[in-house]
Amino acid sequence: MSCTQPDKQKVELSAVPVPSDISGAQGSGRRRLFISDNPESINDSVPFVNHMATVWHDTVKDSNSVSYRVFLWHYNRLDIPVRAAVTVSNDGVADSANLIQISKVSVQEVLHTENFLAAGLCMAKALIGGTWNIRPPVDKSVQGGDIGIVYEMQMNPNTLSGAVVEFTVKQKKKRKRALQFMVRSVLANHDCAELRTHREPPVTPNSPHPRGSWDFADIRGNSISFDVRQGEQSVSIMGKGNDFLYKAALSYDPEHAFDNKGQYGAKYKVSVRLINRTHKAKQVAVYLNPRGGAFAGAVKIKGVTYGVPIVKAPNEACELMNVTVRAHSVLNIPLEIAIAGAASSPIAILCRTLN
Repeated sequence: MSCTQPDKQKVELSAVPVPSDISGAQGSGRRRLFISDNPESINDSVPFVNHMATVWHDTVKDSNSVSYRVFLWHYNRLDIPVRAAVTVSNDGVADSANLIQISKVSVQEVLHTENFLAAGLCMAKALIGGTWNIRPPVDKSVQGGDIGIVYEMQMNPNTLSGAVVEFTVKQKKKRKRALQFMVRSVLANHDCAELRTHREPPVTPNSPHPRGSWDFADIRGNSISFDVRQGEQSVSIMGKGNDFLYKAALSYDPEHAFDNKGQYGAKYKVSVRLINRTHKAKQVAVYLNPRGGAFAGAVKIKGVTYGVPIVKAPNEACELMNVTVRAHSVLNIPLEIAIAGAASSPIAILCRTLN
């Protein structure tokens, strides 16, 4: 198992302040984020064509190499097994010299469960901790006109299965023409279904769950500063405020995308600056405090990854650290956070002076 990192402590707090919104955020990195979570529930309303259905799709123009992070999250409500796969179609010239190579595949999967938050927590720990399972793609290369499979998982009846998959597609040989391709998340409800033939557009969504693809898989929030003389301060992140970047309107195929307001599949990076302008050392506690319902996920502090256990009520919190800030000094704490699948956002970063 690649999600064995320990959990931080859950605590109860009194008189928790109402948070202000973070001042802003920017997309980070060149890896694309691809979300396949709508339809989340795979039931009789999903229209399968030749026993297959596309959940989402994505392409990029004018590039010779594209890296992806795919977030798959589906609940099989059918009474039969369903396969879910990530495929790549090579839509370039159909000749043997026009090859797309699939490489650098890393996977964290949680299969056949009914505990949604525990599954999401495991995936978040692996994402933040980099404790992926390295595995070869199902198909290492795809000829022009063909479809290859990056990753495939089986979903048992009436259970949830999820995965985070990273990979890169690139031209096997340098050519003057850019890549012509389409990445799809595809479902199959019969063993006879041939995933390497399916090119249909995404099915109609059946819920407000997220789906889409964006230019960046990570977010960097503006720095949060806390003056210890304030006593306490709470700042909301990962919601629909100033750091809401995964909007359907900014996705590929925006008319068929849905907002990723929970920022599932992303790494959220933010620095907390603890400022002590007094003549005495101050003890400061830093917490994650739920502001939109049950939150769980993972956090990296000083290079070490921890789980964030389920916190639900506004008076509950996960204590990230309890630190001493020396007199006349500034302590900078970089954080990296991922939300668990099935968890709710926003979450607040709460700083509190203890002496």
